[in-house]
Amino acid sequence: MFTGAAFGSTFTFRVVLPAAMLMPHNEIEEDGKEVVRQDQRAFLRERFLRVLVGIKDQPGRISMYEKSVQCLLGSPDIEFQHLTVSNLQTPIGTLPHALLRTTDIIAIKTTRD
Repeated sequence: MFTGAAFGSTFTFRVVLPAAMLMPHNEIEEDGKEVVRQDQRAFLRERFLRVLVGIKDQPGRISMYEKSVQCLLGSPDIEFQHLTVSNLQTPIGTLPHALLRTTDIIAIKTTRD
C-alpha cells in the first residue's frame, strides 16, 4: 500500500508494497463472481511510480532499521528491490554512490523546492 502526505514544502511517504499487489489478482465474492481489482492496482502503481520519478535527484533522508542517513535520491531497479543513491552520508563517511536494499528502508523523507 502506498500512502503519502504533503506538509508545506516537505514531502514524506512510506512505502509498503506486497508483491501480490503488483501482479494481477482476482478475488471471489461470496456469490462466486470474480471481482477484478486490476484497475485499482494500476492506479496505485502509477501514482507510486510518479512519486519515484518526482523524488529523483532530490536530497532526502532515509530511515532504515538501524540508522537514518542523508543522500541524494536516485532510481529504483525494475523490481523495486534496490534504490540507487549518491552522496550517502554515513557515520563512517560520505559515499559517492550506493545501492540500498528497499527491504531495509522504513521511510524516505525529502524536501521539495
